[in-house]
Amino acid sequence: MRNPRQPEKPGRSSQRDFASRGKPDSKKGKKEHARSAKQGSGGRSGVLRWLVKWGIIASLMAAVCAVLGYWGLVFYFEKRLPEVFRPDDYVARTAQLSRIYGSNGVVLGIYGHKKRSIIPSKDIPKRVKQAVLAAEDADFYKHGGLDYWGMARAMYKNIRDQRFSQGASTITQQVAKTFYLSAEKTIDRKLKEVVLTRELERKLSKDEILYLYLNQIYWGHGRWGVGEAARFYFGKPLSAVTLADAALLAGMIAAPERYSPFRDERKAAKRRSFVLDQMVSNGFVSSEDAEKARKSPIRLNFKGEPHLGLGAYAMDMVRYQVAQHVGSERLEKGGLKVVTTLHSHLQREAEKSVQKGLRRIDRDYNLGPAQKRISKKHFARRIKQMKARLRDNGVRSGEIVLGLVTMVDSKSQVLRVDFGLGAGRLPFSSLKRYVGNGKAEQFYHVGDVIRVSPRESWSKQVTGNGDAPLLNIDQGPQGALVAIDPKTRHIKALVGGYSHSTHPFNRAKQASRQAGSTFKPFVYGAVIEAGIADPMTEMQNLPESYRMGPGKYWKPRNFSNTYDGRHYTLRMALAKSINVIAVKALENVGMRRFIDFSKRVGIHSNIKKNLSVALGSTAVSPLELTNAYTTFASGGLYGKPILVTRIEDQDGRVLYKYKSQIKRVITPKLAFRVTEMMRAVVQYGTGKAARAIGHPAAGKTGTTDNGIDTWFAGYTPSLVTTVWVGFDDRRPLRKATGGKLAAPIWSRFMTAAMEGRRVQRFRPPDGVGALPPPRLSAKTGKVESKTPKRSGTVESGTDGQLESLYGQ
Repeated sequence: MRNPRQPEKPGRSSQRDFASRGKPDSKKGKKEHARSAKQGSGGRSGVLRWLVKWGIIASLMAAVCAVLGYWGLVFYFEKRLPEVFRPDDYVARTAQLSRIYGSNGVVLGIYGHKKRSIIPSKDIPKRVKQAVLAAEDADFYKHGGLDYWGMARAMYKNIRDQRFSQGASTITQQVAKTFYLSAEKTIDRKLKEVVLTRELERKLSKDEILYLYLNQIYWGHGRWGVGEAARFYFGKPLSAVTLADAALLAGMIAAPERYSPFRDERKAAKRRSFVLDQMVSNGFVSSEDAEKARKSPIRLNFKGEPHLGLGAYAMDMVRYQVAQHVGSERLEKGGLKVVTTLHSHLQREAEKSVQKGLRRIDRDYNLGPAQKRISKKHFARRIKQMKARLRDNGVRSGEIVLGLVTMVDSKSQVLRVDFGLGAGRLPFSSLKRYVGNGKAEQFYHVGDVIRVSPRESWSKQVTGNGDAPLLNIDQGPQGALVAIDPKTRHIKALVGGYSHSTHPFNRAKQASRQAGSTFKPFVYGAVIEAGIADPMTEMQNLPESYRMGPGKYWKPRNFSNTYDGRHYTLRMALAKSINVIAVKALENVGMRRFIDFSKRVGIHSNIKKNLSVALGSTAVSPLELTNAYTTFASGGLYGKPILVTRIEDQDGRVLYKYKSQIKRVITPKLAFRVTEMMRAVVQYGTGKAARAIGHPAAGKTGTTDNGIDTWFAGYTPSLVTTVWVGFDDRRPLRKATGGKLAAPIWSRFMTAAMEGRRVQRFRPPDGVGALPPPRLSAKTGKVESKTPKRSGTVESGTDGQLESLYGQ
């Protein structure tokens, strides 16, 4: 009997059973097998249906989660992102360039931290918009702000490269990124960009988004916005750009510096062709127009804005006046168009005249070379002496001191100059006035003692090159020039020094210097107005003492210190600049009437009540003196000098417009008489250098004691100009006079200013006759010192006598 726990050994019966199971050969087996196969097939289809069912459910759940997640992100970021602003807000909050224009329409200066000018959407040409769309986002007006396929491609590439190597940005996305977000490449920033893009598309129109984009983006070389790009690359306003220009600009957006035509014109041209092809394929332009643009040469603006930088001293005044008229905040915001009275041609000639004139003085007086040279063994003692001369609080900006050259550093292109507080840096570039085309190393040497001034106030000891102050060299004098149109009171040119970049102090407006003999016309004008004398009244050239107070006497002297005792008419006394006669005339008219007259014609500086003012002890600015002389040139009319005539905002709205406020202060007859007297100065007296201009001119030289201040103030019927020359620290200059130093500069400028103008004569007012010409000596041909006595005025019938004096 078999043990039931013991397994049965395989035998034939079991092998048969196995075989029968593997090979159904009975009908019953066949049926069972068919049923079993059917059940297996049904099971597999059931699983598939189950998988499809739950796949759909999972997909729906994923879609719901995605939608919920998206809206969750939108809600999350909307509360944390800045508010989308309107285009009007953009204009209000975006800093732009302000441009300063001359009276002849050229740009003289710009103000602003960023070179951007916002162009209204209506003023952006259609060809520019289409070129940009073709280059950056051809479907801009079709999509909702996001390019999903592009984003997917970019995401795939970023995952593949395992870095943020590519982005997919529509114009709307670029606006979102440019205006509101940083440039960092993170998932968080990209999500914010997506949300902001949605907000922009929801709140702004497509045209508004494109307007923001074109005005905001960077176009290379420090230029922002399409308006500044057109001006920089082509030297023209945006409205004037051609199709070829527009395609070139659009092609640069992707990489402005790389595709800049100034850097690589061939690469820029290739990129332009790409944009033109895109414009054709998107139906923006025809193939013929694109081909014509493709073949057109790239015409770049290599000159920039050629007049930019002119009138730097005047630009400082303009900035101040604009702030006065529209406020400092409005000035800083920018976007202004400021129209000035300056004329670019006259301004350029004024700057040339001053610089050439000062260099001529440097040569004539040998002012460029060092004052002395000392050996190195005396350096320490000399530097100690220099330091002892300094004030306790150091050296002010622009204050002239002596310095010792301790090193000529050719590598760094500077002189090391110790001025008592250590060695400052004097750049070779600032030495060009004295070196010319030569080399600084050959002109200045170690041990030279030269005149320098720090560009910033300096009080501490210099410890190393890192904190060494920048210095200017001040070997020669400075100068100033002001030119005013007598008919309008417009300032046509203004120069405040040799170089604004090194010496920004505006001597034309801010310097207060003794006027010298240029004050004498005011003395004689007051005398004639009071009826005490006329231009033909004679006075004797003799010295006289005047009581100035208890026990104090003053005895004026002539410049030549000679007194011939002869009688001179007031006209010739002015022409010869005889001091003693001017003082006597002032005593006769009295200080009260003289001061009143001077104030009315335009002298607003303080005039001391003593007779020395007849010789120009009063300190005035060149601008002030020019404006006072303009009263004579205008026939007795006075007005304030005008520099800014109009200010507009970026939309052309007028924020300020000058209103003329000219009034009569002296009679036309009196103005003409003073002009006749100053005409004699040019024709026969100390102002002979002014005759070179080839036009009738009137004027007066001025020289203070020891040549500290030298002047020439003069005018033609159409332009009044004053030139001053002197040292900032009032250093005397031996044998210097206004006729030698200032008058040649005046003549050079006025010659250029009068070129091409018709000759105008000084016309007497109706009913007023001209003075007779001075009598000429039969022996010498020179003017006789004594002229025929006369009384009253010359009738108008004597005009024919003027040829020797007024004819040209």
